[in-house]
Amino acid sequence: MKTNKFLLIVISIFIVSLANAQVKKKVIKKTTTTVTPKPVTNQGNVQNTSANNVNAETKTELSNTKVEDHNKSQLPSSKSTAKSETQIDNPYKAAIGIKFLWGISITGKYFLKPHQALEAIIRYKGYQGIGNDLAFSALYEYERQIPGADGFNWYAGAGAYFGHFSYKSSYDLGLYGIKTSKSYYGVSGVVGLEYKIKQLPIAISADWMPSFDIKGGAFVAENGGIGVKYAF
Repeated sequence: MKTNKFLLIVISIFIVSLANAQVKKKVIKKTTTTVTPKPVTNQGNVQNTSANNVNAETKTELSNTKVEDHNKSQLPSSKSTAKSETQIDNPYKAAIGIKFLWGISITGKYFLKPHQALEAIIRYKGYQGIGNDLAFSALYEYERQIPGADGFNWYAGAGAYFGHFSYKSSYDLGLYGIKTSKSYYGVSGVVGLEYKIKQLPIAISADWMPSFDIKGGAFVAENGGIGVKYAF
């Protein structure tokens, strides 16, 4: 009986110690277990998303730049604005043509600035049986549109002229039978009207150019004429 009790005690102690050992192993295993990070399965998607965002931002900036450049290109430059204002104020920039009534003339006109132009005229006039007259005039003119009359302008100005009259050899000057020629010069004024045809590069004018001959001391009223010019 003593022997059996002793064996039971030993077996009980062994079982208790074995159970304690198992408990200790479980505790140690829990405390020593490391948490491994989960693999990132969406890393590629995140990178793609970031790349797409960068591309979208770049495209937006480029589109904004294009819009700004387009808006700048639509804005009129100072040169084009100045040109358009000049075209509104003046019927044209320059013109060349002919004038007739008191002789025949070649005329050229150029606008220096709004409402202000220079006109050069070379006139030829023949006097049957007497001689030929050739004159050059340079005029400074001020021109404005007539209110309420689209295409019609009035102009006025003044300038100087120089001419040369050559007598024909058959013309007898009188008592001494001297055949000669003479030069003259003076000042001239001009007043006139001009019509610029809107659909065509044509300008039609009519003016009067009274002159005063400084060398001869004479007033000359027969000057001016009706002109037709090609406008640029």
